[in-house]
Amino acid sequence: MTTIYTITLIGILFSVAIWDYKDDEATDLAPLKMILWVLVPVYLVTVLFGDGSLGYKLKTVLLRDIGLFAGLILIGYMLTRFQKLHLVFLVCLPLGLVFFRARLAHRPAAPKVALDAAAELLFDIGDGASLDQIQSALADFEVTIKPAFPNLAHPEYSDLDDFYTLDLADADVSKLEQVSEALYATGAVDWVEHNEVVTLSPMESAVTTLKQRNSHGPFPNDPEIGMQWGFEALGLADFHRGIGEVSGAQPTLIAILDTGVDASHPDLLGNYYSIDASSDKDEVGHGTHCAGTAGAVSNNGIGIDVN
Repeated sequence: MTTIYTITLIGILFSVAIWDYKDDEATDLAPLKMILWVLVPVYLVTVLFGDGSLGYKLKTVLLRDIGLFAGLILIGYMLTRFQKLHLVFLVCLPLGLVFFRARLAHRPAAPKVALDAAAELLFDIGDGASLDQIQSALADFEVTIKPAFPNLAHPEYSDLDDFYTLDLADADVSKLEQVSEALYATGAVDWVEHNEVVTLSPMESAVTTLKQRNSHGPFPNDPEIGMQWGFEALGLADFHRGIGEVSGAQPTLIAILDTGVDASHPDLLGNYYSIDASSDKDEVGHGTHCAGTAGAVSNNGIGIDVN
């Protein structure tokens, strides 16, 4: 039904434009009049029997299209009477197309995944706009609007209190486009989008074990080395062996400026050098994590290897 509506609307617009440009007494208008006599009834049927409530179709769709017809007739009249306006029209036409394209870009695309059956749409109410205005505009639709983040302890800290969910009665997704159009028509929302349900597969808990690929020296024997996905991907085992073959290689001292370091950690004992006893503890754990990343003891049979 939507496709037929679009075709008939475009056909009527073109027919009206040609008719308006030509002389009403022109003899070649007879076929055009016949086409309009066919297109107009089909157009009215697609509007009245299409998706959406009767109020929405009369107040939004029909009024919008009548405005298009009237605007097109006015433009045609002005162009035929004032030839200098052709240049103005040629300039305004692309600007108008850009404007309408930008407006259409805000419309949510067709959903590609399942929507939340209890809240199919999300929208962001504009600054200074009233929720009553939105609810009034959607009176013809059976919808329920709720705050998307109802339990904000400090709503003044962010704009999250401007976000709302919209639930369509019986999860009728056929009305999504009409409801989205009605929301934008209020001028009270910044954007509307589908509330898609995204799920993640459980993470694998098994630890991958590294296998020796050649006989050039032992691999690090740290039991949890497999938890470091980048170790094998970056070829760090070869890098470790290569360091031993570089003549004159010297240990590097790395300073950790963080939440402190757990000086008693078994995977740091051999490499940790303290300069201040007050920093040899870490109640947060972040400094110890960074110290381990930078200088954990490798190939000591415990923990993971430094990467």
